Amino acid sequence: MTAKKRLGVTEAQTRQQLSSRALIIVNNVMLKYYDIVRQQGYSRTLEKSIDASRQKLAIVQAQQSVGLANNADLYQSQVDLNTQIQNLQAQQLVVDQDKTDLLTLLTLNPDSTIAVEDTILIDKNIQLASIISAVQTANPDVMAADQQITITQFIQKEVGAQRYPSLYVNGGYNYSRTKNTVGFSLLNLKLWPFCKRHAQHTIFNGGIYRRQGTDSRQSISRTPN
Repeated sequence: MTAKKRLGVTEAQTRQQLSSRALIIVNNVMLKYYDIVRQQGYSRTLEKSIDASRQKLAIVQAQQSVGLANNADLYQSQVDLNTQIQNLQAQQLVVDQDKTDLLTLLTLNPDSTIAVEDTILIDKNIQLASIISAVQTANPDVMAADQQITITQFIQKEVGAQRYPSLYVNGGYNYSRTKNTVGFSLLNLKLWPFCKRHAQHTIFNGGIYRRQGTDSRQSISRTPN
């Protein structure tokens, strides 16, 4: 009975661990989404810088045409514009890589084309007290840790039960079916029940079960709440 209960708790713990894995994936998707939004915002900033650099270059070219600017000013403006363009190209590579990572997390084709909009909805009804309470009642990692304590307690009971005399009963039916050739008996059926009992009592085992029980109690004390 204890082993059956332990199996049930182990199954529930596995489901909690699966839920934890799913939450980790959701968390990674959200982080990558927000990072793409941030990187795209930086790309727009670089685009505005390029527009400003082009306007500055146009102003310098106009000043040079009337003799108010030299070639050094013109070359510097062109270098600044080219630098901003290279920065934008490098930033676009960062955005494309983030989009590929997001598609990979979603198990989609990494070569797919997606558009990530700058739309982040905020739940204004979130309360800190409810979040703290949910950590103890709905967090799958915490629940899995609590279930591990229960599993260890069942293991301790099973180990302790091995120190006492035990009685095993095994029963069932034997079935035999025979069919012979022509000239002999064509069919012979046999069915008989059986029952076996086996008693066991350990006189001395070097304290193995006692040490196992002690290890189980220590494991429970070390398990985090």
